[in-house]
Amino acid sequence: MNEYKRFFNHIPGNLEQSNYRIFEPDSKAEILYWFSREDISNIQKDEFIKALINFDDGCGNFYRHRAYFLAAEALRYFPESYLGDVIVNQLLNWSYVYFSWQIIPKPLQAAAREVLKVTDPKRVVEAFTNLLHTTTSRVTLRQASVELGKLDAGNKTAIAALILLLDVSKDEHTQQRVIDSLASIGHANENVVQALISFLTKTSNVSLCWNIMTALGAVAKGNQQVIIALSERLKNNACHNDNDYFKTAVTLWELNPDNLVAKDSFVKVLAVTNDFDLVSIIADYLLKIDFDSQAVIAVLSQKLAEHESEHIRITCASHLAKLDFGNPTAKQTLIQIISNSKDSCLEYQAFRYLLQFFPSDEDTVYIFGTTQISENRCFFGAIAKNIEENGSTNQISIDFLIFNMHESPSKDDCHTAINLLRYVDLTDDTLGRNKIITALIAFLQKNQGDIICLSASDTLLTIDPNNQTAINLLVEVLEVNRSEWVCRAAISMLLQVGYYNEKIVEKLIDSVSTQKSCCSDDMWKVSRYLELIKDNQNYTNVLDTIVAHYLEFFHNCLTPRYEEEDIINPWQFFSYSYHLVELSEKLLHVLQPQHLPQVVTSLKSHLNKSSYNSTSYRYEAIYNLIYHCAQNMSYVDFCHAWQH
Repeated sequence: MNEYKRFFNHIPGNLEQSNYRIFEPDSKAEILYWFSREDISNIQKDEFIKALINFDDGCGNFYRHRAYFLAAEALRYFPESYLGDVIVNQLLNWSYVYFSWQIIPKPLQAAAREVLKVTDPKRVVEAFTNLLHTTTSRVTLRQASVELGKLDAGNKTAIAALILLLDVSKDEHTQQRVIDSLASIGHANENVVQALISFLTKTSNVSLCWNIMTALGAVAKGNQQVIIALSERLKNNACHNDNDYFKTAVTLWELNPDNLVAKDSFVKVLAVTNDFDLVSIIADYLLKIDFDSQAVIAVLSQKLAEHESEHIRITCASHLAKLDFGNPTAKQTLIQIISNSKDSCLEYQAFRYLLQFFPSDEDTVYIFGTTQISENRCFFGAIAKNIEENGSTNQISIDFLIFNMHESPSKDDCHTAINLLRYVDLTDDTLGRNKIITALIAFLQKNQGDIICLSASDTLLTIDPNNQTAINLLVEVLEVNRSEWVCRAAISMLLQVGYYNEKIVEKLIDSVSTQKSCCSDDMWKVSRYLELIKDNQNYTNVLDTIVAHYLEFFHNCLTPRYEEEDIINPWQFFSYSYHLVELSEKLLHVLQPQHLPQVVTSLKSHLNKSSYNSTSYRYEAIYNLIYHCAQNMSYVDFCHAWQH
């Protein structure tokens, strides 16, 4: 018997007597060492390689691919194999080419690309080079060039292919991708630098100019040719607009810190631009690079004094407050806009910045204390935004939200106030935490039976996970409420805090078993429940039942044809289809070892050409699930499940 058969002795039709150590993770290092041994003849090594790549698993090729990948890894230790070119070319096909009737499944494609990194590097470079010379696909050309550039830094063929593609392509999206690809593999390459500078001078597309600037920043650190070219672009006002001017200055500064031309350009564009978004971007950037803040404060103060645009003024005021905390000019500008502006968006921004930068100022306290939600909606929006972004513990915000929770005539405002309370940062605010808990309990006691109590319970459990008042209310909802969506919401909240009872289990099973379509998000919600109960030993049987319902769902689900189902919007069609893939990935996180044979047995019949042509997204979803099984089951167990 050949020595390799102690690792791999395949006896078709007699799996129990065969040896499949090639699929055991613990054996991999020993097998690869075997290929490196000089006392083993090349003939035996080639026989083993041949046996691996010709392995017919009889169960969908999942283990054939695993055997093939092992043979590919062995080439690094046995590059003399006469089968090396065949193996590497096959890996390239799985990575970048198509099957005769389908796109290569993503798990197989990803695995093949990873193995290309650990097989015989010389052969891989040669294969990629040949692919670049023969492919007619521009997508493949770009992808293969990038990979070749990563495997062989500075590879001339890869760089030349990308430069040629940039030169001949007329599609903006393709040009952007090629520029990004050159940035990833063209570090310090003069040909890349020349190509990017040349393209920069020819294009009038501002978006592409931004891509080129980013690429030059990545590949041309300290390159004097680029520094001179960008400096001249700024001096000669060759930029297309203020945004382009700023991006050029940023790139020059990053290539050559302390560059005087870039430094002057920042101040110049900040002073002259009428784009309030750009004012904000420039000010934030200068703050990030620790620029001379006094110079920036002077420019912002001047724009604030001279500019009539309220948009510019409020932008300058907010950044003045950020650069010079407590700046009185900034504060007075914000108060003036609140008092005089007829633009609700600007008024909202002014409220927001006043609360953010002047939270304890007596003027702020007065304005917030005398403004009622019924009088000014912008006030509510500012509070909400400040809490969402900053987790503010400002007592003004807390008191306002509690007031609206209890007193607002609008249920929407009440609901929003309750939801916002959960985002308040109470880490170092015991007083604020206790105030909110007390207010929420009082609300629940006063409004029992109201649907909004679900949100109040959720917020209360977020702040106080073991609060019995909230738990009791949610349990009561399950016992008396007949609304399915209300019950599902209550279940989700209870599971999040680790609370289980028989009613929850019953509702979980009912939720899955009654689903007929993944267009609703019910299946998705239930998949969240599965993650919460998967490690609870008391619910093993429940999990088994629910997984079985899921598999039945995949078995029966067909992608709708919007011509037949009166689906007018094509995006609805694609959303429906792709939902299957998302759902399969979600299910992967909850599958237990005992479920894997069931997955293989129940879904394997859908992995064929007819099924792919009918419902390609379902095919992909099911392939993902079975691929997962193949990675986590022994070959013998997988075969039995497949042939069951």
